[in-house]
Amino acid sequence: MEEVLRTPRRSPALLIFAVIVIIGLGVAWWASTPAISDFYLRSAERLFAVHDNDAAIRNLRKADFFNAKNAQAHALQGRLMVAVVREQGEVYSDEAKEQYRSAIESFARARSLGLSPESYEQYGAFLDAEGVAYWRTANYDRADEVFGEKIHRYPDAAFLARLLLATDYIERLNKPKEAREIITRAIQESDTISSLLPDAYTIAFRVATFYEDYAETEKYAQLVLDLTGETSVKRRQLAYVHLATVSSKRGDLKTAIAWLQKVDELLGEPNRHACVLAHMYVDNRKYGLAIDAAKKRDEPRCWAALAKAYNVTGETRSAQSYAEKTLNTLVALPRKDIFTFQGIEEMKRILREQ
Repeated sequence: MEEVLRTPRRSPALLIFAVIVIIGLGVAWWASTPAISDFYLRSAERLFAVHDNDAAIRNLRKADFFNAKNAQAHALQGRLMVAVVREQGEVYSDEAKEQYRSAIESFARARSLGLSPESYEQYGAFLDAEGVAYWRTANYDRADEVFGEKIHRYPDAAFLARLLLATDYIERLNKPKEAREIITRAIQESDTISSLLPDAYTIAFRVATFYEDYAETEKYAQLVLDLTGETSVKRRQLAYVHLATVSSKRGDLKTAIAWLQKVDELLGEPNRHACVLAHMYVDNRKYGLAIDAAKKRDEPRCWAALAKAYNVTGETRSAQSYAEKTLNTLVALPRKDIFTFQGIEEMKRILREQ
């Protein structure tokens, strides 16, 4: 009876074989996971290319599951996040900023895992998305570094990088010369990115006005008007103002005022650019009209016009008061464009003359 109930003894050789099989299966699984990850990554790339972002994200999650150190998967994940925000249209919302920050984390992870132009054929698109993510989170210095890399590596396909770098040069860094060089090159290669042409032309005419190249100002401002509709309020507003400046510099105040009236109609706000008109009157030596126009709005640009007008008419106390008020306000601004820096120097000059 004891012989019947006794449990059969397993062969040691059989146990060893089973262990070897299990280990082998584990090794095979481990060895296959990068390939499986790459399979899902390629599927995600195809889906991303046809704007099926939800399906692309699902495939990327699988790619990450099989290989969390897949640099290209992290790169694509960041690009997807940037693309989703762009398609939603709310690029300045708090949610969008959080999305951009998450994208930056993915980009940084991809770089830490060795992403390079040699290993990733979409590296140029990666740089564009990474630069935009830094730009939208106000990390402009890092964005400029990324855009600089894009221009260096892909000089014939860097329109977006040049556009945003030139924008930072005139909006923050006070580098009008470099901005002019970069935006000129961007426009030369812009035939394939026509949707962004008005932005490039806007940068071009602003820099041209700064350098008093009014023929270029007129050329690019008119192109902006030709390419945009009434819904492009900011672009058209700037174009009208700079065209008014051109007319004023030519001594044609009637046409200049007509351009400014177009701004009032566009914005539905009378005297919105009274300060611009005041400066035009100063340039055309109509100081009484300049003072009347400048007093319609209580803001730095009007104070600057008053300082200039009073300085010329010999009312030194008023000139000094408005110059100091303007200078202190402009210097305190956290963000200054090339015209703000120009205004600071002009107010300093007036104060030196007192």
